[in-house]
Formats: sequence, structure tokens, C-alpha cells
Amino acid sequence: MKKLSVLFALLAVAMIAKASADLVVTADPIVVEPGTTTAKLNIKSNETVSQYAAFQLDIAFPEGITWQTLSSGGISKGSVKVRARDEEGEVLHSVTSSVPATNTLRIVCYSESNAFFVDASDGIFISLDLVLDGDLEPGVYNVKLSNMVFASSGDESGVSASGDKPADYTATITINGATETEVTFTMTAAHAGTLILPFDAEIPAEFDWVAYSDITLNGKTLVLGESTTTLLANTPYYIEGEKEGTYVFTGTPTNEAASVTNGILTGVFVDTEIAAGVGNYVLQNQADKGVAFYNVKMKAKTVPAYRCYITVSSDTQSNMYRIGGTTNIDEVTVDDNVDVYDMLGRKVIGPLEKGVYIKGNRKIYVK
Repeated sequence: MKKLSVLFALLAVAMIAKASADLVVTADPIVVEPGTTTAKLNIKSNETVSQYAAFQLDIAFPEGITWQTLSSGGISKGSVKVRARDEEGEVLHSVTSSVPATNTLRIVCYSESNAFFVDASDGIFISLDLVLDGDLEPGVYNVKLSNMVFASSGDESGVSASGDKPADYTATITINGATETEVTFTMTAAHAGTLILPFDAEIPAEFDWVAYSDITLNGKTLVLGESTTTLLANTPYYIEGEKEGTYVFTGTPTNEAASVTNGILTGVFVDTEIAAGVGNYVLQNQADKGVAFYNVKMKAKTVPAYRCYITVSSDTQSNMYRIGGTTNIDEVTVDDNVDVYDMLGRKVIGPLEKGVYIKGNRKIYVK
């Protein structure tokens, strides 16, 4: 038996080298009725886990939802569906847990003999018992899986960083009874705005609006990262577009904090008063200066629900910050015969107005 164990261990190391880099980890969505106090989180993979002998992952829960614990504060091995057994049916893997951050559970599963996991037809490799606050409001709650590593070996402290690392994944727990929310966004003659949504949404194809969530400072200029037309829930955006108009985004809210900050950009879900003179800036189109983020100087200002503002540290403050460029996008004037297209792929004829375009297989930004 000892020779076989050594052989299996060597095979584990050999097979892990062939393990797919396309491993995807997801979790089944959970739907419960109001007042429910227990649920089961099923985490699964798209490929066979028999290529691995150990894994670790972090599970971050929203307020009001946590995992079932023992008196010691750890998780029950019975809460984790381990698919690795010897000929007598004995479980060969150990399960440890820790709390690396508030309301975050880290699970480490490993085998001292590097035994493979056993595949299941449903792909589930963790089935974790949850505890829900029975007073949770109806809505969608996010459970975030991150720091995932699958490898050929590990111990109670974790898994080797050289293993396969699936992308982070956000699962949902829906408490029935939530009503849809409507959020109205209007693109004015300023051709700029801010927006944060409590649900995922797409900018309709008939609009030429594009959104930016990655905004950085370059002196007194705001630089925009990559553009998108997919709006993720609870993410603040700066939006540009030449087409004026109004659109109503509709969806079921996910339950998050009253505001969300990403870099220097903060989005709010309720009317929020921000203080004056402390580095806060709001988007305005002033008659004498144009579109920019202007300092809230003399008195506090209310940012409407589902809109955003920026906060800049005191050592870099200015009276205003213009949107002056885009990451990996050149500032140009078009005076040659190369065809230019807008962000929807339509060929542009005539002088270019301010905005982002495609020219010669690259993005350009025109002031």
C-alpha cells in the first residue's frame, strides 16, 4: 500500500503539470423566501477536479449572511463536500478555515498523501451551509469567490501559488419579493455625465455612450481608462456620448452600501451631501469654463442618487479637473485620408467632434 501511495503522489505531480489553465469556478445561484434563515452554497468547477490534490479559496459574504460554524469558530468538515476517498471509503483530505477579513471565510482543503479529488457529475466540490438573518430585505446579495488556487499539494496554511488560479466569481443570493428599480440617465448637451447602478445593465446599442470606471490623475487632468458599454452593479462610472437623450435602466437591486468608491470616483445610491473644501469635486458644465469636475468650495453640495463625484487628496488639489485624455488613446487632429469610425463602428464623415474614435486599428481621442 505504501508503494501505491508513493506512486499516486508521483502521478499527482505529473498530472497537475497538465492541468488546464481554463479551470472555471462558479456557484449555483440561491433563491429563498423572506424570513429564510438557512441555505446551502454549492461551489462547482467546469472541469474535472481529479487533476488536483488541494485547493483554497476565499468567500466574502454581505452583511447579514455568514457560514455555519463550530464552537471553535471553524467550519464543519461535513459542510464541505470532499470528493476523495481510499478503497475503504475513508476521506483522505483535511479541511481548515480562517477569517482573513471581516465576514470572509478562507477554506483550505488538502491531503497529506496528495490524494486526488474524486469528480462528481454535478461538478460540486464545496457544499457550504449558510446562516441568513431572517430580517434581510428582499433583493439580490452578492457572495464573492476570490484568491482561488488549485494545485498538486498543500497544507493547513494554504496551497502553493504555482497552481491554477481560476478567475474571481460573484454568486448571488436572491431573497424573493424585491421590486425592480428604475434609474433614469440623461445625456445633455454637455455630452458627459456620471452614473452608478445597483444592478448590472447594458448601454443600449442605439446610444453612442461609453462608460469609464478607471479614472486617474495626471497633473490637473483626469485620464480615462478603457471604455465599456457594460455597466456592472455597484460600480461608479463617468459617461461620455455625442447623442443626447434619456434612457431608463431597469433591474433588481443588489444590496450594498449607500456609496461605493473606486479610486477617486465615488457613486451614491441616495441623495448625499458632500462637504466643501475637502477635495470633493462634482461634474458641471460651467458657461465660461466648460465641462469639468469642479471643486465644492463655499458650501456643501448634494450629489443626487445614482450619480458620482471625485475626491482628490489635498497635496494635488486644484479648482477644477478637466477630462483631458484616455489611457492608451492618442490625442490627434484628423487631417489625412485614413478612415475614422465611432465607437459603434460607423464611419465618420467630416470634421471630428470631441470624443473617442477608431482610426487605423487604434483608438484616438479628440478634444
